[in-house]
Amino acid sequence: MKYDLTNLDSRAFEALCADIVKKETKQRVEIFSPGMDGGIDGRFWFGDSKKGVLQAKHYPSSSYSTIKSAVKRELPKIQKIKPERYIFMTSGKITVTRKDEIKKELDPYIVREDDIWGHDEIQNYLLEEENFDIVQKYPQLFVYSTQVLKRVFGDSFKNLLQGGVNGRSDFLLDEIKNGAKKFVVTKDFAKALEKLSEKHVVVITGEAGIGKTMLSNMLSFEYVKEGYSFCAISDIKEAELILSHSKASDKIIFYYNDFLGESFARFMDGGEGSQIMLFINRVKKLRNVRLILNSRTTILNKAIHNFHSFTNGRIAKNEHLLTIENLNRVDKALMLYKHMYFSELDENYIDEIYNEKKYKKIIGHRNFSPRIIEYILEKDRIVDLDIDKRNYFSYIEKSLDNPKDIWADYFEKINLCTQKLIFLITFNQGKISDRNLKSAYLNYIEKNNIETSTESSFGYTIKIALNSLVERSLDGKEFTYTLFNPSVGDYVVNEYFCNEEIEITKLLMSLRNIESLKYLVSLESSSYITKDTLLKIQKNIFNSVLKDKLDEIDYEWLLFVIDIDSSNLDVKSVREILSSFVEMDRNDTKNFSSGEFYKLPYLLDYFDGGIDIKKYDFLWNYISNDMDDSDFEYLFRYIPEHDIQDDELCEYIAEKYEQYIKLNIDDHLDIDYGKYVEVERDGSYVVDESGILSEMVVAVEDNFVNYSFQKDFLEQTSFNISELLADINSSYTDRAVEAYDDGMKDDLDIDSYKERAYHGDSEESMIDEIFKR
Repeated sequence: MKYDLTNLDSRAFEALCADIVKKETKQRVEIFSPGMDGGIDGRFWFGDSKKGVLQAKHYPSSSYSTIKSAVKRELPKIQKIKPERYIFMTSGKITVTRKDEIKKELDPYIVREDDIWGHDEIQNYLLEEENFDIVQKYPQLFVYSTQVLKRVFGDSFKNLLQGGVNGRSDFLLDEIKNGAKKFVVTKDFAKALEKLSEKHVVVITGEAGIGKTMLSNMLSFEYVKEGYSFCAISDIKEAELILSHSKASDKIIFYYNDFLGESFARFMDGGEGSQIMLFINRVKKLRNVRLILNSRTTILNKAIHNFHSFTNGRIAKNEHLLTIENLNRVDKALMLYKHMYFSELDENYIDEIYNEKKYKKIIGHRNFSPRIIEYILEKDRIVDLDIDKRNYFSYIEKSLDNPKDIWADYFEKINLCTQKLIFLITFNQGKISDRNLKSAYLNYIEKNNIETSTESSFGYTIKIALNSLVERSLDGKEFTYTLFNPSVGDYVVNEYFCNEEIEITKLLMSLRNIESLKYLVSLESSSYITKDTLLKIQKNIFNSVLKDKLDEIDYEWLLFVIDIDSSNLDVKSVREILSSFVEMDRNDTKNFSSGEFYKLPYLLDYFDGGIDIKKYDFLWNYISNDMDDSDFEYLFRYIPEHDIQDDELCEYIAEKYEQYIKLNIDDHLDIDYGKYVEVERDGSYVVDESGILSEMVVAVEDNFVNYSFQKDFLEQTSFNISELLADINSSYTDRAVEAYDDGMKDDLDIDSYKERAYHGDSEESMIDEIFKR
């Protein structure tokens, strides 16, 4: 196992060396910026006020002659300082013979050969178990070591994860690998980490391109380093399922990226908002579980305004707002420097940024953002756009002045069919399988009478898209296409689809899936399109469906279309379609899979009186999906009101309700577990299980069976509170012991991150030193 030192920039390498010297000498090491103290990278004191000096040279791929030349240049500086001990460290490889040469060159300041550290000495030191604490401070090293990842990312819990969670988690860990070496520790990171440690939940908010994903990734990784299993989820039900199969001792970090942006439609139904708040409250009480969510500020504010569960739950108390204003000029300088250091651009292009200190123009620009910095230093993009080095800084200024134009050049260079292909990916929430994209694209070509040719073929257009705006990955056994960056989708919507209901309708009719409809609703919730445009598109789709044969339509997709706003559609036509649903038998309804069939009972109530319901087999599909408290309340009322006599159905609903209580009882418990524990003389624990159980019974009665309609329904079934709680009481016994033993706060070294974030006043001199070559 080896750590890749090339993933450190020169500043990070100097800090690593200082940490090693600090641990070895057991003395505090002062770190200096290059050039600010005569070439000293670090200074320490030992013995009777004797001065020691550290010099670190990051030459991971350089020849020995380069290292030796650097040593000769340092000698005059050392002679001025006259240290009693001089430690020289380099990431380059040094043999024993060459160590002897360096010692002679720096005589008498190098006292002994083991004060000369080369690549191998640093590697061996970091690999020692007792020095793992240093490795943990540098995720650039950490994430590139597969064996280290296995060491902290336990296999036992991974078996519980569903395929989607597993794939997402692995994908994000790859993103962390790619981004860690460019990460800059700022005050934002320290504050967010502190909030996550104390509250167990943090909501990262900010506008597009500000760095929410990077911050969330690195927060996640802090916990991965502490042995937490990393679970990237796409909805709260996935997290609830994982928790229901986990033990109290399992350490889990949940990461829910853009938890409102693409799923806003589910919040419109009123269910997921309350589920998220319940889950947040649950996580706050769990010692070994953490939750990271992120969202654009505008969308979060709209959710808080529209959903009382967010307002009452005070979700903003968990919020950490990420803004450019939070970054000082040194933070921005370090971000730019790291991206330049690891850029694959030809050195001549990088020189254009150094010339006349043009980096200060970038740092000081009003539109500076991490995303734009990433774009302007992307080699493939510069090559694709055929930008000469003489015009490179003009391209940078243009990109900063008009960020949306970053993608404009690409769209000008691709043909119309490739544009349509990218539009389809965008409206499928930025990600789509090869099979579904090909089908949707061919549908679009056929329905819109586009002439078939080589340039309109799927193979040709996807090849062009992959050269610029789209990425392809293997997801299981099938290729999946994603937009190169979320901002591609932002550009597409802003530039091409501002209330263009006709073109949007064409795309949605070609895709014909739930994902694209959810994206449509999210566009309205994010104010990309107006409510009027949304309703026009809904009507366009519905009218198109009426021209087709009903047996060729995806019924769940159609339910979603109707439910966007059922009052916007022709009542007679809607009733005819809903009537075809209720005529289905139980086996038909069990074949539905996307989870949208739950809308049917609500729509039937809305059109009550116009639909003749002779059988209720459709309810079996309704209850086959995951349900929340509002779903159960609806069923407890609906079945008696319609005098539905089906014992099997009622027993199954009661069984589902028991599972729901087991999953959600934590959200309603406020038990001081420690008071039910006593310690015997031999150190063993005695837990008053009956005391805990009695509190749990009260919690169930007060929160799950406290209304007459609930009691009346459940009394007709085999539902039994005592038997239910007896099944789960053992886990609360373990929790009582944990609560007695320990508190809830993490043992993370947050102070070290606060120290690493820049707080000084001399920004301009510091910036020049960062970019000193």
